[in-house]
Amino acid sequence: MRLTSILLVLTVMATGHLSPASGICDQENLTIGALLPMSGDWASTGISAQIALEHAEADINNFLTDMNKSTRIQIIVKDTRTDPEATFEALKELEAQGLRIIIGPEDSASLSRVREYANESGIILISGGSTAPSLAISGDTTFRLASDDTNLANAMADLMTRNGAKAVVALARNDVWGNDLINATAESLSQMGGVKMTPLRYNPNSDDFSQILGDLRALLEDARDEYGDGAVAVYLIAFDESMEILVQASRDPALASARWYGTDPSGVLIREDERAAQFAIKVGFIYPTFSQGNSSVVRRIAEDIRERQKIDMVSYAMNDYDAAWLITYTYLLTGSSDPADFMRALPVFARTYRGYSGDAVLNDAGDRAFAFYTFWSLRDSDGIPQNVPLSRYIFNPYEGVFWIPGDEPS
Repeated sequence: MRLTSILLVLTVMATGHLSPASGICDQENLTIGALLPMSGDWASTGISAQIALEHAEADINNFLTDMNKSTRIQIIVKDTRTDPEATFEALKELEAQGLRIIIGPEDSASLSRVREYANESGIILISGGSTAPSLAISGDTTFRLASDDTNLANAMADLMTRNGAKAVVALARNDVWGNDLINATAESLSQMGGVKMTPLRYNPNSDDFSQILGDLRALLEDARDEYGDGAVAVYLIAFDESMEILVQASRDPALASARWYGTDPSGVLIREDERAAQFAIKVGFIYPTFSQGNSSVVRRIAEDIRERQKIDMVSYAMNDYDAAWLITYTYLLTGSSDPADFMRALPVFARTYRGYSGDAVLNDAGDRAFAFYTFWSLRDSDGIPQNVPLSRYIFNPYEGVFWIPGDEPS
């Protein structure tokens, strides 16, 4: 099907006169690859994404059955171990099986390792979790259903300055994601009020954070002497190791003298450890989650993850759920699994697709154009740590920035 024909179908669909699969001939079954961190530093995301994709596969096949289509999809998951080299090997395994449309990789370091190879080999990558701004590259075969971190940097800088921060110490993974987010946030803080950010980088392979936390203590003491109490913040840019960092930080009362902020990966596991949770409550830990959706589908998947894995769902998992639907619709509309057809058609269809994670419009770099963040804090509720939503930040590329409710994110 030519692109003009796809546009015609999409226009009719957008006006509500055609259901997505009506009038479309049955296609051969489609197998989709998925590169997920089922183990390693970001296993919480891989586990969440795998369960979300199990639901996506079942929901899509049920949808096709309801539409009297014989086409079925299958999703094959490979563990990247949150390791760039393991990701590269897993990608080649999927390629050897003939798979050229792949969901993932989720972390930016792993995506950075395989992006060029995928582009040269004609393999489509659709990442639900990579956000490093340096990977926002036009014209390649990589798409990202997460907004790049320039939006998160603006939101976090706004939140910190409104909460009175004059100095921020960033405790971050020394990888492409951590370094990009440090740079983007430092620039936003500087533009919003000249707030100084000092980076502290740690080896992602480390599990002993005593030295870096000692360095953090010294920097906090110096910053308090210069700016006063209440004007210093800590920004934790971490994956699942955030829980161990907070546990180790809880042993030093001096580290509780500043307000702490985190990222989506650093917030999801905290309440699973009592020591980490109590420290987070003490320091007023605030962290964002990405995604706008709170539908029955989102709740169903989140409840399944909680039931089976005893953890909260990482919100990026719904990006992967939507990626499976986008791939399926694109396949049905084009009648092709050829990567060149997907390169042309997927961004067109994404313009009209409102997924369970929000509007899926892509920008010129193939990344999600909209950004939706909900900011949370951990509170004690009768001795049980609970996540409490504080406010929402929305970046709309057509209308600008909105804080909901009101304009006071704190």
